[in-house]
Amino acid sequence: MELNEKTPKPIVRIKAMDTARGIATWLLMPAHFSHWYLKIIPNPSWMQYLFRSILGTAFQYVFVTLPGMAVTLQLYISRNRGIDENQLKVSIIKRGLILIIIQFICNFFSYQPFFTFNWFILSFIGLSIILSYFFTGTSEKLRIILILIIIILSPILKFIFWNFYVLTAFLSNAWSIEIFLNKMCFEVNFPLFPYLALPIFGTLFAEKMIKAIESENQMKFIKNSLIIGGILIMFYIFTLNFDYILNFPHIAFYSLPTRQEVLYSFGVVMVVIALLFWIQDIKGKNWKIFRPFEIYGAISLTVFVTHFYLFPPLLELLYDPLQNLSEFTVFQICSFFWAIYWIYGVIWRRHQRKYSLEWVLRRLS
Repeated sequence: MELNEKTPKPIVRIKAMDTARGIATWLLMPAHFSHWYLKIIPNPSWMQYLFRSILGTAFQYVFVTLPGMAVTLQLYISRNRGIDENQLKVSIIKRGLILIIIQFICNFFSYQPFFTFNWFILSFIGLSIILSYFFTGTSEKLRIILILIIIILSPILKFIFWNFYVLTAFLSNAWSIEIFLNKMCFEVNFPLFPYLALPIFGTLFAEKMIKAIESENQMKFIKNSLIIGGILIMFYIFTLNFDYILNFPHIAFYSLPTRQEVLYSFGVVMVVIALLFWIQDIKGKNWKIFRPFEIYGAISLTVFVTHFYLFPPLLELLYDPLQNLSEFTVFQICSFFWAIYWIYGVIWRRHQRKYSLEWVLRRLS
């Protein structure tokens, strides 16, 4: 699909994407806090099942697929407005690089210099943004082939490089480029293989959505997304790969990501985005329940960095929290941060969206 075609009704924003990002951001607190502050052994809590295992896992995939969708939509809108291609390219690449640098800065100050170049979600999203720009310039067929290659090769590559990883020890020589590349590609929470398939899929899915809006075939797009997404989710469940979620804390939940999750992640993204797209963008429903998620999504970078790196040390001054709190206390902590971020987001909007990491990112890129 040509992303620079003119449309009778120019697309300014797709609300479903904003809301999906906001729900994923809202889930960060209960997913992480229940994991850090509640006991897992001998019996996990219902909060861990619900917020970390089931909802957290599903919306984690949505969160890391959205960069590919957002870049595709940005390119479409910007090209329709006649923005210079080189300016677009520089802006997108700078944004991705800045996110990678932010991740390394957080690593340095939160752990120790030894962990500076550890790979994690912000660095993954940063690289995803950069690569998504270049993926959108390739054919649909090539991207599908790339996704299939990633899915097929990921377990093989993991097997080949696993001995190398073990022989060099889990944390040894983190400054070595070969250790860094091995961890980045295979051995972290967000490895390039297979998770690079997600932003590639995101570019394809966003293009299909844009094309459906242009041709006024939105309902066909939604129906196909729900059917195909539902089939992928059910296929994952019936092949028993869902076992590690339902039987939390399954050993696989804490080991390296299983490579069969990719099809499940595609299904989750298609179902979640299609449902929100139908409710908000097609039916035009502006329910009040969506408003906090719109705010959380708009400050998702600020929420992630502060709740993950800044606030846990402060909580440790008030509690001895590590797997030692009650469910009620964890819920209170989550509710406190939900309220704080909502109030901050409202004030942030009223002050021209200044003084946040999103604002810094915009200024620099």
